[in-house]
Amino acid sequence: MKKPAASTIRNVAHAAGVSVTTVSRHLNGRIKLPAETSERIRAAVAKLEYRPNAIARRLSKGRSETIGLIVSDISYPFFAAIASSAEEEASRLGYSLVMFNSRNIAAKELGFLSRIDDAQVDGILLMTNHPDDGALVEKINACSNVVLVDEDVPGAVAPRLFADNRLGAQLATDHLLSARARGDRLRRRPAGAAQQQGTVRGLQGQSQE
Repeated sequence: MKKPAASTIRNVAHAAGVSVTTVSRHLNGRIKLPAETSERIRAAVAKLEYRPNAIARRLSKGRSETIGLIVSDISYPFFAAIASSAEEEASRLGYSLVMFNSRNIAAKELGFLSRIDDAQVDGILLMTNHPDDGALVEKINACSNVVLVDEDVPGAVAPRLFADNRLGAQLATDHLLSARARGDRLRRRPAGAAQQQGTVRGLQGQSQE
């Protein structure tokens, strides 16, 4: 049995008695119409079960409605938790989230950041995990629309969202000491990572008290 052809925007315009341009601008929120006209379009869309072409809509708006998240190790529970929360918030705002696993390789991070230049994503949440040799900060400042999460890239002109690692380490140390726990309970970052230094300072401060 032949599948019925999908309804088009022209079908909707014909049923609503308006132009294709009017339907397009209305569905994209670019025009305010009289209530009666808006209702005719809404009814036509519902009756014809019209579904706008997502790709065409994004092209017409000049954005992808997609946000990228770069992490160094997708298997690490901390990054998975961040990804889950980021996807939930992006979805609430009408965006999709795509995750990139850099495996802590600088070249991969640079390549993923280029997705902004190619308009594949509108912006990127970057969770790097190694000291920068200058290439990363240069790329961030060139492409913009990057938010640094959890680890700093010195010199980058970008919003930052960091945890207070020093306070977190102090609280963790208090908990371990009160329970008389001993042993290495930290997942160490590469030497020189800025956020790791805050954790170490917090641990040292508590151990000296």
